[in-house]
Amino acid sequence: MYRLLIADDEMIERAVLYKTLHKNLGDQCAIFQAENGREALRIYEQEKIQIAILDIEMPKKNGLEAAGEIRRFLPEVRILILTAFGEFDYAKRAIRIGVDDYFVKPGSDEQLLDKVRFLADQIREERSRQENVLFLEEQLGQYNRMLEEELISAVIFGQEDAADYFRDYIGLKRMELNSFCCGI
Repeated sequence: MYRLLIADDEMIERAVLYKTLHKNLGDQCAIFQAENGREALRIYEQEKIQIAILDIEMPKKNGLEAAGEIRRFLPEVRILILTAFGEFDYAKRAIRIGVDDYFVKPGSDEQLLDKVRFLADQIREERSRQENVLFLEEQLGQYNRMLEEELISAVIFGQEDAADYFRDYIGLKRMELNSFCCGI
């Protein structure tokens, strides 16, 4: 289940967004609401938000400022900027912050849902990648322990293939170092 935040100072806009998202994605996500950027940051921290839909023009802290702070603390959070302004300056600032998408109101519900689904798919792919990395690290650790035991036995009992075990062990350590440095 995804944790999604809607931050918009216009109560009616926020309610419409909530209703649309809940109706179409309610079984896939928990939806939280904020009426300004400061409240959005508080909810983001408390609820460990994964997708943030932020209006640009809000009191106390605008959407771009909130997006910048979110991006600094947790770069993996997906951010969709929602605004009625199509100004190029806002888009440039959003790109510099590293938002994932930019949606100009009014747009169709389907366009918005497509953008949110795309962001959810990105999260799902990242989770899958992380699970695969953890699995590979576990497998590598088990093989490493087995190889260490074989090497120790070969050395203790003077087996002729001890050198082969040692070469395999050194190769495995190099592979672990490369994987660590390159992030698999």
